[in-house]
Amino acid sequence: MKIGFVGLGIMGLPMAKNLIASGYDVTVYNRTQSKCDALAEQGAKVADTPGGVAVDAEVVMLCVSDTPDVDSVLFGAEGIVSAKGTVKTVIDTSTISPMQSESFAARLRDQGIEMLDAPVSGGQKGAEDGTLTIMVGGNEQAFAHCSALFDAIGKNVRYVGPNGSGLKAKMANQVMVGITLLATVEGIRILQRSGVNVDEALNLIGSGAAKSALLEKYAPKILAQDYAPGFRIKLMSKDLRLASELAVDLGMDLPGLDLVQEMFAGAEKEGLGDLGTQGLYKLFDN
Repeated sequence: MKIGFVGLGIMGLPMAKNLIASGYDVTVYNRTQSKCDALAEQGAKVADTPGGVAVDAEVVMLCVSDTPDVDSVLFGAEGIVSAKGTVKTVIDTSTISPMQSESFAARLRDQGIEMLDAPVSGGQKGAEDGTLTIMVGGNEQAFAHCSALFDAIGKNVRYVGPNGSGLKAKMANQVMVGITLLATVEGIRILQRSGVNVDEALNLIGSGAAKSALLEKYAPKILAQDYAPGFRIKLMSKDLRLASELAVDLGMDLPGLDLVQEMFAGAEKEGLGDLGTQGLYKLFDN
């Protein structure tokens, strides 16, 4: 199966590497062409435009930043639809507006192309290790046809419903992640201000009811002042904005989401947007 891949950022690059390592014939495109070099050395072809990856591919995968980027890659002057290639399925692993994704899927279906929204969770390490959690919405037969592709990049892959469903599941995921991360930051601040043995206290907390993957992953980074991005604050801020838009569309009042969105938006305004999400800690004056 020939695959096109657009978007070689922190997540997209290792995902494309895993597809190549699994034996797929992959053509890649990225706005910064130099990011294609390492994949070209592994045998990938490099296209000059987003549409170039679609010329002879059966499936095109996207991993870009936001809704307008997906719109441009799909429907822009040099986009996938304009290429009039051989694409049967578009798999969008980006985190974008669920409502807009449903609209994109309908437009692609008019062109004879199925679209799967397949946002991922697991951060850079999950992408590198091929252990991502992937929530998939769209045509169930298209999902089944692409199951081997998903297995090449993820470990926990589930079909959750029609178009938009994967993204709605991702919105719920990001709300839970954001609130839990804020709680982790505030808990660490309490420990530090209280003068207790922080390491011992966190070891105990991590074995009790407050145990979480986020606490295990991010507490050591915060204590080491390691704010290198596995997933950037500005992207979490964007995701929480999208979650808020979905909440409005659903007629829901979510005060926890409102608070954590304000925190991440504030961190971005303070110039922390390119830090990893654990950099939320730096928003506060200890």
